[in-house]
Amino acid sequence: MKTGISKQGKRVGVWIRVSTEDQAMGESPEHHLIRAKQYAEFQGWTVIETYDLAGVSGKSVWDHPECQRMLRDIKRGHIQGLLFSKLARLARNTRELLDFAELFENSKATLVSIEEKIDTSTPAGMLFYTMLGAIAQWEREEISARLKSSISVRAKLGKPLSGTAPYGYRWEDRKLVLIPEEAKVRKLAFQLFFKYERKGTVATQLNKMGYRTRNGIKFRDAQILRMLRCPSAMGSYRINMYHNSKGKKADRILKPESEWGYAPCPPIVSEAEFLKASRMMEERQKPERRVGKKPVHLFAGVVRCGCGHRMYVYTRSPNYSCTKCKNRIGIQALEEIFLDCINQNVADTGKVYAQIEKAKNKVAELKAAKGRVHKEIDSIKEEMKKVYELYITGGIDTERFKILNTPLEERLADFNQQLARIEGESSATQVSELNAEVIAAEGRSLTKVWPNLDLDSKLRMVNLLCSEIRIPHDDPEAPVEITLKTRLENH
Repeated sequence: MKTGISKQGKRVGVWIRVSTEDQAMGESPEHHLIRAKQYAEFQGWTVIETYDLAGVSGKSVWDHPECQRMLRDIKRGHIQGLLFSKLARLARNTRELLDFAELFENSKATLVSIEEKIDTSTPAGMLFYTMLGAIAQWEREEISARLKSSISVRAKLGKPLSGTAPYGYRWEDRKLVLIPEEAKVRKLAFQLFFKYERKGTVATQLNKMGYRTRNGIKFRDAQILRMLRCPSAMGSYRINMYHNSKGKKADRILKPESEWGYAPCPPIVSEAEFLKASRMMEERQKPERRVGKKPVHLFAGVVRCGCGHRMYVYTRSPNYSCTKCKNRIGIQALEEIFLDCINQNVADTGKVYAQIEKAKNKVAELKAAKGRVHKEIDSIKEEMKKVYELYITGGIDTERFKILNTPLEERLADFNQQLARIEGESSATQVSELNAEVIAAEGRSLTKVWPNLDLDSKLRMVNLLCSEIRIPHDDPEAPVEITLKTRLENH
């Protein structure tokens, strides 16, 4: 599978976040760094940056200076991948993990979790991260649905919700009360609009009079429009009107009017004045002609007719069609065939059994070497303990303690480095071993997760797994041929 970046010679950074408790238990940042460097060396990558967040909480790391430095390095292409011990070391916040994944994918960069054997430069790693995203998305939607239900009930009862109070008001004991200075400006805005009939002119006049917004900046058309349109001006504040798509205010979507609620508040202008301003704005507003988004289809560019021509979905058509021979297949039918193919064929790991067996043997060798190093480390620690007890009981003086203990400390440091190197190589080998098996396991469960994936995730999965789909054109009984990228490439 091509990822846009060659694995050989890749420039990578190492992310180190070890809690204070873990450091106290012997998990030093140096140990994590050595292990990551060994992993990179095994892959033929070069470590050029280290991002040290030792002792930093994983609850939220996005705003930490080291994290921001790493994100800048990824965006400008200074590093092409990031190595870390495990996902919990990167961040414990699921939303941040998904944000990291999206940013790295957009930058064609690699995320590598050494302990969990996740490497997004491999099909298995990318598949795992997509599954993680689907599960997190489903969880967010479930929470969001419950929250929306609660908000709708509160709105219909006229109970105030959280949020910024409209201009002229402030929240006090969960009720809207007037701010006299702002209410005066808002009333003046209506009077100026009746006179000049233009929002921009109203803003200009207010600015000339020395008035400013709540944030201390000059008024603009947008602020004037909100002051004139919000019915709080006539004593009825609308609540629960919008929800923000993807959490962004710029993508606000109007909810059905049945979900709106109203909270009473002190009026600034009369109802007649408010309705007059509304009619004036409606009369001046010209209908906008918006160009709709071009529909995106999962298999566009991948599906071909048996005659050799590409097949596309044309406007309002439910089929992928070939313009040359008029061959076609239903959009839904092709999606079902694709999922069935993944279920049946991704589980076929026969082509990589030999490589898996080789990797398993290597892992066994490394495991044995790791056991030998652990024994040496335990033996050295026991000797150091005896020397220390001898010193404490007065059997040797300080100078003799240093002479005896210093070589032991040096040997311990050397074996700890050996241990980190062995762990790094072992993790890299296991990623190679598990790649095909993970794809097989996750591929079998793809149909269960598929309904929870958004369009972008589905497109990513198709591009990840499928190189071509060929639709037979001369024999209606012939099967659809799907060529998978992961049947199975082991990276």
